[in-house]
Amino acid sequence: LGYTLWGLVYAALVFWSLVGIVHWKLGFPAGDSAVWRAFGLFELIPLVLTTLSLLGSSYLPALGNGVLMVLLFGTGMLGGLLEQILSNTAMARVGLVTSLFIPTDSLYRRSVFELTGGADLLGGIRLALGPFGSASVASDAFLWYTGIYIAGLLAWGCVRFTRMDV
Repeated sequence: LGYTLWGLVYAALVFWSLVGIVHWKLGFPAGDSAVWRAFGLFELIPLVLTTLSLLGSSYLPALGNGVLMVLLFGTGMLGGLLEQILSNTAMARVGLVTSLFIPTDSLYRRSVFELTGGADLLGGIRLALGPFGSASVASDAFLWYTGIYIAGLLAWGCVRFTRMDV
């Protein structure tokens, strides 16, 4: 619980710092509801990472779990980048599969989409953000999948921890 709480606090500080700087320096208009939706989606990222880390730590030692988490997070970012750049190809499907294993990048891209108010994806916003933009965004069904993913991994990790010899 403490680990998750600190992850949520850190993500909130990062999100609001970046949003504040962008609004202050660039005057980027975003509706209040869009910012709060983006914040909620951004807060799901530490939940995914901590539940996956909890499950991984029940199978691996601390160092091995840390290495696995970094590799999974990097794989998710790479898969999301492939999905954005190489849309409608076999490599884009590889990105989709990695999003199913670790949905952090898809959550980030949906958060960016919501933050820009669902702006024209083929227009100026997408071109200005480059690979950090959202050429394809996660659907509402994928957000439901992410919620089930978090709950499932948390349940699996908790059951696994109750059976461990500590």
